[in-house]
Amino acid sequence: MDDERWSSDLNLLCERLAERLDEDGAAHSDAAAITIAVRGLQGLSAEEFAADIGIDRAELSRIETGQVAWADLPPVILGRAAAEPRLDLDRLAPPGSRGVS
Repeated sequence: MDDERWSSDLNLLCERLAERLDEDGAAHSDAAAITIAVRGLQGLSAEEFAADIGIDRAELSRIETGQVAWADLPPVILGRAAAEPRLDLDRLAPPGSRGVS
């Protein structure tokens, strides 16, 4: 399979996911979208991902539903996002935030 032909624009995916979350009333859709993308890239269930990053499932649910601000994300999430070369955190971070805290 040709990776270029099948590659996804993860930044655009995050932006569209954030737009959808905004429409659903999420207060922090950008933080939710980046978290969902990181979890998806790792191919982990919510339970597995929460355990892997050291938070409980309820906290992950709060993050993925847009109840946690970018600045309050666990550093491990932003670290994993920063390690993914297809994600541009400066593009995806909310205005006035830095890509990685």
